[in-house]
Amino acid sequence: MKNVLFCGLLVSVAAFTSGVSAKTINVGVIEYSPHINVKGKAISGKTIDYVTNVLKGIGMEPKFTAYTARRAKAEMGSGRFDLLLPFEGENKAGKNLTKPLFHATPGLCFKKEKFISILSAVHRFKGLSVGYSAGSSVVDDLKNSGAKLKPIQGKATMKRGIEMLTHDRYDAIYHPNPVKVYNLDSPEYDKIACSYFYGHSSAVYISASGTLAADQYSVIDAAFTKALNEKSYEFYFAEGK
Repeated sequence: MKNVLFCGLLVSVAAFTSGVSAKTINVGVIEYSPHINVKGKAISGKTIDYVTNVLKGIGMEPKFTAYTARRAKAEMGSGRFDLLLPFEGENKAGKNLTKPLFHATPGLCFKKEKFISILSAVHRFKGLSVGYSAGSSVVDDLKNSGAKLKPIQGKATMKRGIEMLTHDRYDAIYHPNPVKVYNLDSPEYDKIACSYFYGHSSAVYISASGTLAADQYSVIDAAFTKALNEKSYEFYFAEGK
């Protein structure tokens, strides 16, 4: 790494068991652009850099393996990986680290020429046709706006929703975390723009597998708590390259 992120993260390797010290720790990752990008076997992104720095700071060498969200959650207790990121919600097969890595903020995505800023114009949503993933919840600000909410059924709902948006099938798409599609690396960036429902953010965690030993969890959890307090991932991400 070009830069050392955390000077204060010098936790004694002697605190680890012999099964962890100086050995690889397996980290499962789910693609979460722009934070985590997966192309074939190549895994990159600011989250990967941040996590690598923290783990190396406590004598661990991370080995990252990409999973689909469905497979990753199914494998949580299998021992195939020690940590999984990102993880939203409660981990019933393992245990999330204490402090969230960052927060995801929901919002609405529009075609650029039809963009509406949420902060000043919620009343303008009245009558708009808004697609959202069937079965997911939307924020009360949108529910009470008078918008016509249209559930999108099946698989890859957000991908199909954005496609329908760009073909004028919807006026807007409700996305639980628009930064995944509204970023410089997104192929849709030149076509869409998104507003955010600030104040409705949800926590995104690094989660530990159910097979990770309790003492190992404690050391890793303490390291990330310290790192996030010294320099939050969100601040690190906002710094850019």
